Amino acid sequence: MHSLLYSDSQNLSQVQLVVNAEDLRKCFDAQERWIRSVISDATNPEYYTRSEVSKLLHITLPTVDRWVETGKLPKPSKNGRRVLFNKASVQYVLNQNKK
Repeated sequence: MHSLLYSDSQNLSQVQLVVNAEDLRKCFDAQERWIRSVISDATNPEYYTRSEVSKLLHITLPTVDRWVETGKLPKPSKNGRRVLFNKASVQYVLNQNKK
């Protein structure tokens, strides 16, 4: 058991928190999982390139462009010369086409 004693000098109140080692380990494990998920999200971008969209949807690059023009695919954002599609939007279109 670990004990933490906190005193507030202005109110003269005390709070004692008692935590056993197993609960502390669970807390650290949960924090580690959260940190790993944040790192994973940062290394897995939230966007697809035109080529990735083409392969994912099994369509040609001109069809990707046509689908954007007709509104079947959401408009991509541009980063310099790169055309990037939001992953969630593309996944939605993919799921709609499966129905």
